Amino acid sequence: MQSWGNGHSAMPTLKLFWKIGQVRRELKSWSVEEFQALSLKRKKSRERNPKDGKLVEWSGVLVTQLLEEALAPLALEQKALIDLLVLTDDQGRSVTVSRALTIKYPLFLADRWSDGPQLERGHFVCVVPWTSCPKILKEEVPLEMYFLSKLVSIEFTSYQDRFSEYLLKKRTDPGSMRGERLFVENCLSCHHTAMRSPRWSLDLFNQKHSLGFFSSSEKVGSPLIQSIHWDSKHWKLLERYWEDYALENTSSKASWERRINL
Repeated sequence: MQSWGNGHSAMPTLKLFWKIGQVRRELKSWSVEEFQALSLKRKKSRERNPKDGKLVEWSGVLVTQLLEEALAPLALEQKALIDLLVLTDDQGRSVTVSRALTIKYPLFLADRWSDGPQLERGHFVCVVPWTSCPKILKEEVPLEMYFLSKLVSIEFTSYQDRFSEYLLKKRTDPGSMRGERLFVENCLSCHHTAMRSPRWSLDLFNQKHSLGFFSSSEKVGSPLIQSIHWDSKHWKLLERYWEDYALENTSSKASWERRINL
C-alpha cells in the first residue's frame, strides 16, 4: 500500500470553519486522538485507494455528522447558507465538495485504514464511497481529487460566497446553468484563473482531459481524472456557459475566443 502516513508522525489538528463574506469563524478543532474519542457513530468501508488501486478498509466518521456537530451552535439562517465544503491539506491544496453530494452519498473522514494486518493512522483522509456505492461514479465530479490526505481544515461556505465572480448574472438558460455547474464543480479547484487567460483553446482542453494526460511542462500536480466521462453534450454545455459568461464580462462578443487557461 502506498503510504498515507504512519502512527509515529506528530498528531495533526483538524479545524472546522464557517465562512460567509468577510466572516470566518472557527467552530471545532480536534487532534487525531480527540477525533477518535468523539461519541459519534463510526463508519467502516472498503474502498479502492486511487493512488494504487488497492482495496483499503477505512474507518472514520461521516462528513454529514461532522457538519451537524460543527454547525450546532449556529442559527438556522446561518446553517442554511452552507452548500459547499472546502477541504485543505497540510500543503495548502484545496478541493471543493458540494454539500449535497455528502448528503446523497456517505463521504467520510478516516483516521484509521488498512489493506492488510497493519493498522495505519496518524492523520485525516477524506474517503469517497466509490467502491461500495458505485452510483456515485455517475455524478460528473472529479472523485479522485476528493481523496485528500493529511487534511488540516474543512471550511463550510457557499458557492455564491466562494465563486461569485464565475456565476452567471442572467440565470434563465438551463443549458448555460448546467454548464456553469459542470465548470464550478469540476474545474475551479485547479483552473481558478480559467476565465482570465487566452492561452489554451477549448479543443485542447477537451483533448487533454479526455485522454487523462498532462505533459511534464504542464502545471505541477494536475491530477489524472478518470472518474469523469464527458461526451460532446457536456462540452457543448460548457461552451454555452463560457459564451454567456464572456458576454457578461467582456465589451463585445467579437472579443471572445473560446480559450481556457490550464
